[in-house]
Amino acid sequence: MKLIINYVMIFMLAQITIVSGQPKNMEGCAGMFIKNNYVSQSNRKDEQKDPAKYLATGIFPRETFPVYTTSNYLSPLQKILESHRYQALIIVYDKVLQEKFEITDITRLVSVPVIEISLEGGEKVKTLSSFNEVIKVLEQKNLPDNTLMVVVGGGTIINFAGFVASIWKGMEPVFIPTTFTAMCDVAIGSLQMINLGHSKNKLRNYYDPLAIILSKNFIDSLPHKEKKNGLVEAFKHGLTQDKKLFEKLERLVEEEQIFGTDTLFEIAVETAVLKNELIEEDPFSEHTKAILSYGHTIAYALEEITDYKISHGEAVSIGTVIELNLFHESNSVLFKRTSDLLLKLGLPTVIPSSISTAEIVERFNIHGKKGFPQVTDIGALAKNKSGLLFTVDRKKLETILQQNRE
Repeated sequence: MKLIINYVMIFMLAQITIVSGQPKNMEGCAGMFIKNNYVSQSNRKDEQKDPAKYLATGIFPRETFPVYTTSNYLSPLQKILESHRYQALIIVYDKVLQEKFEITDITRLVSVPVIEISLEGGEKVKTLSSFNEVIKVLEQKNLPDNTLMVVVGGGTIINFAGFVASIWKGMEPVFIPTTFTAMCDVAIGSLQMINLGHSKNKLRNYYDPLAIILSKNFIDSLPHKEKKNGLVEAFKHGLTQDKKLFEKLERLVEEEQIFGTDTLFEIAVETAVLKNELIEEDPFSEHTKAILSYGHTIAYALEEITDYKISHGEAVSIGTVIELNLFHESNSVLFKRTSDLLLKLGLPTVIPSSISTAEIVERFNIHGKKGFPQVTDIGALAKNKSGLLFTVDRKKLETILQQNRE
């Protein structure tokens, strides 16, 4: 899926596109933008490569969908509502946001029936029981086949609501991510998913949103922990995909500017662009999966074992260090540079003492994990004859897990 990122400011629409994280003025380029700043030109390179993959996974891809970056989400949302005629509107939002935004700001923009669904964010919302409850509510409302779902929340709310929309006839979602992690990672793309028991993201579907709105105003009110958690995803893309981003994070940490609102929003957009580059190239390729899942094999195990008491960002931070240590000694320059940056960001790099090595290995066996990607240098992955995953024998894995403990 090719996403085009538009920058929308209150009182002024600036027609720009993002190239390698840098704004480039595209005003006057015929055919790229139409009057309402909604991009209508795109190439579906990934679909043209192998359309059978989309049929096999149930995808019905759009030619394109826009990602707006804005100071306030209402401006682009109003344009979306004005340009698409729907017979009903569903607003799904995180309960924690009740004091941070007014639902009436959205409802006053439409004259159709509105259904409000508030959910408690976190991995426990991504369950079959929650799914069934929401489906029953929607069934009772007798929704028309032309319904818009506006989703306002963090990554778990977006995952969950996106999955619901993906299986409900005639429902199109607009994602408004409110956490740093959701802005630069979860909301970007077409993969919608929920958990099955203790297996994270086991049930999944591919379904394109109508649009994504990245709004800077939500970053101001984020707890410091949420900001750190989101930076892990930027760190991951810098380590595996883009050396310049990694170096930028190092510089901003040293200058003590990393947690400023404008800085965080800029990093979120740059990370979203990097993720989109992978998806546009081929969302199903081993290269894409290796980068997006880096550090996540260990992270998922830690989350499942602790029943999600450890945050996703903290788990990925620990997982990244362990996966790097599988191929690089702890005294190597690459390992030290990586772990030092995570520590300076205030993130954990070792497994909590309450989690045993045996528990982690057991989770690998349950999920059938076959190998790990290998970083050779900042921004680069190794490749072998069989692809990008390298097998690690159980004894070595257990040794590295044991060495990286509290």
